[in-house]
Amino acid sequence: MDSKKSTGSASTSKSGLKSGRGRRGKKEEEERRLEEGRKINKARQKQEQEEKERQEREQRLEEERKNRDIKVNEIKSRELNTFYDILTEINLKLENYHKIRREKFKWERYMKCDGSPDPTIPGEINTFLTLWKEDDKSEDFKISIENINLSFKLIDELNFLIEDMPESDQSKKLIENYQKTIHDLEEVTKFKIDQATHGVLLNASDDTDPETLNFSFSNGDSNIYFCIWANLSHNKRITSFNFPSQNFSFQLPRPLTLAHFNLRCLFTKYDFYTPKSKTFACRVKPEVFEFDPVPEIKVEEKKENEEDDNEPTEDPDVLSPELKLLMEKTISSTHEDEDEKSEEQIEPMPKIEEEKPIEEPKETISAEELAILQELSDSFVIDLRNYQPSGPILHIGLYDIPPQPKKIRHLVLTQKDPNETLVPFTYPTIDSSLPKLSWQEYWAKKQELENQSASNQTEQNELGDTIGSKKLDLNSTFKSNDLLESTLGGPDESMSTDKNFVKGLGSKSNEQLIKSIKNESPLEITYKLPTSVFFAEAPVLARWDESRTHWRTDEILDFKYSDDQKEISFKTYHFTPYCLLQDRHVHMPFQLWRMAPRESMNSCMFTLETSNFELNIEIKFDQLRVYVPIRPANEEDKSKEQKKSKQSLSKQSKPEKPPRLDYENQNANPVFMKVIEPIANKWFNLREFKTLLRSIGLNIFPEPDSEKFVTITSKNKKLEWKIHRNMALCSCLISMAYSKWNSEIETEDKIVILYQKHTTDKEPNQELYKCLISTTDVFYVSESNENSDDLDQNIAPGTQEHSNMYHLCLEDICKNDEELINRRINDIDPLYYETCLDFLESVKLLTFS
Repeated sequence: MDSKKSTGSASTSKSGLKSGRGRRGKKEEEERRLEEGRKINKARQKQEQEEKERQEREQRLEEERKNRDIKVNEIKSRELNTFYDILTEINLKLENYHKIRREKFKWERYMKCDGSPDPTIPGEINTFLTLWKEDDKSEDFKISIENINLSFKLIDELNFLIEDMPESDQSKKLIENYQKTIHDLEEVTKFKIDQATHGVLLNASDDTDPETLNFSFSNGDSNIYFCIWANLSHNKRITSFNFPSQNFSFQLPRPLTLAHFNLRCLFTKYDFYTPKSKTFACRVKPEVFEFDPVPEIKVEEKKENEEDDNEPTEDPDVLSPELKLLMEKTISSTHEDEDEKSEEQIEPMPKIEEEKPIEEPKETISAEELAILQELSDSFVIDLRNYQPSGPILHIGLYDIPPQPKKIRHLVLTQKDPNETLVPFTYPTIDSSLPKLSWQEYWAKKQELENQSASNQTEQNELGDTIGSKKLDLNSTFKSNDLLESTLGGPDESMSTDKNFVKGLGSKSNEQLIKSIKNESPLEITYKLPTSVFFAEAPVLARWDESRTHWRTDEILDFKYSDDQKEISFKTYHFTPYCLLQDRHVHMPFQLWRMAPRESMNSCMFTLETSNFELNIEIKFDQLRVYVPIRPANEEDKSKEQKKSKQSLSKQSKPEKPPRLDYENQNANPVFMKVIEPIANKWFNLREFKTLLRSIGLNIFPEPDSEKFVTITSKNKKLEWKIHRNMALCSCLISMAYSKWNSEIETEDKIVILYQKHTTDKEPNQELYKCLISTTDVFYVSESNENSDDLDQNIAPGTQEHSNMYHLCLEDICKNDEELINRRINDIDPLYYETCLDFLESVKLLTFS
């Protein structure tokens, strides 16, 4: 019994322990749940507090934005009408002026009595082309040059009419007709150039060099120049000739010294070929913008809304509990009805979407774009959006010599030439595939040497210079002093100094190439670059491929460029047009710019500094010039002038020399000054000025697609468009300049420039410049300058925000000096405003600096 009691008491104690443990476990579980609940509540409260603060912050920002919009609208409504009236008046005057100008141009063209045809009248231009083409084949050379220059003038006139033509449906048809006329003029001009060369060669034997018994001829003008050499002696010792007037020379391979042929190198300023390339035209269209409308502040609506707000409304807290319950039931029932209706409307929608799924439009490539991509897939094809020809086009060709007159006693017998024009001379004559085979062997050897010397940078430089982004692609034509000689040298010691590579080509696959090289080597050309063109880096040499209408760099052997001599040399089997190209954006981005008014009205001085030169451009009314100061006369010059004044008036005086330019004050390199010397201080219209600067290698005018090739300061396009108009309008009152803060500011919707009031011919004081900040809505001035540690984007004390630069000048800069504003802004000449605006939009200095 005792044992049973003991076991019973033990079991009860165990059950008690279990029940105690269970109660403690439940209590701990409950405390844990309570703790978790408190944490959840605390997190929920924190989240609700953050959400509340976020909503309050957003509400505060929204209120600030609304207040800001109201303030900006008030500024715009107060100022924009006056600003738009000024611009509208200028634009109306310009429209009227250009309308009268076009009519006057037509009338003057109609009344022109110089014998030149009107290229816009099909009857006249077709008659001119027909008569000129069928004219006497042996016409005088001077008359040929005059007719060729007349053709160039007619082409330029048509290009001007195309650019000047306003957009309309009728203008598109006219442009097509004008372009067809240009093509016809080009074809007939090339034919007459060949005929003029043929006419010179008809009597070549009568004007030979007594020492060499060969014929040479060089004549022309700045637009076209002929260099012709005819091999009449067939003397194998005469292997080279030089035309000093054009710094052009050539060296003949041995087979050509015995051949009966003539070599013609034609230098033309007009480019017949580049516009025909698929990569020439810009595919990016410039965006068109308009000014923002003047906002209308609706005061009446605000008053009505305020009255509605002031009407007594029933406060739900004042209502009785029964009415509150009834309203809640009504609202809940209406919500349930709306939810049922919405579910009924939404149910069939998925079926419709499944039957007709919405497909996003896919970007398609046009046939023209596909052709351009295929064109650029060839690494040797020049992309004319990134490169542009600089200097004259070289037309190098070999032709047969026409039959020469023979003197037999007192008679002169001349065989009639059945061709009556130039006939190409075929070279190489043995193997027509020699140019391609030579290039393949040259390129393979070049690549092999490049791979072997990849670790040695100096050896890579010997193989060729690299230009721009097409570093390896354009190396195909770059210098390799020993490579061609080792590849194409042959056993002829006069043609080569290294025969090891030819010995190394002993395989059967190269036997044909070795045999051809031994007999016919390439022609070597040497040409000194014209001093009238600025080359900032080594140029790229390209040849024209007529079959595919593009410039390409392959199959040009042993190209060398001497930077000291400014001279190129190369060897080639291709007798076709050649051109020198350089990077279209080599002077971009710009380093600095400054635009300062002159003391005389409607004029300003624009200074642009690039990595290669500093250019001063003066704008006056609708004319521009490259400004270079004149060196003041010294005592010697004064004494010479006094002697000239004492001379008798009856004596014929020599033409006066142009004034000496002050190079020292320009602080520029002599090569650049030599380039701009012929055009310095000469006035041009904007179209002529842009064409001229591009032709001499000073391209400072970005294209719409230049952003792909240049690192720029990206800004809002419409803001940039708006600032250009404000700058042109105020360019006679304030000086504006580049600011480093423009590129350092984070947003694209703000543009920062420097400004100061300036109305004299003196240089602006750099310390007086302050920051002018432009946003998409307002203009305002800041206390910051270029020397500040940070840009203060707050409004300067004593100033306020304005919707345009005109009112900024009126109220803040000139302190309501209406007389100065009227004299320097309101009385601005429309032609000056248009020229200044077009120049600013052409240079794009706000983003390309």
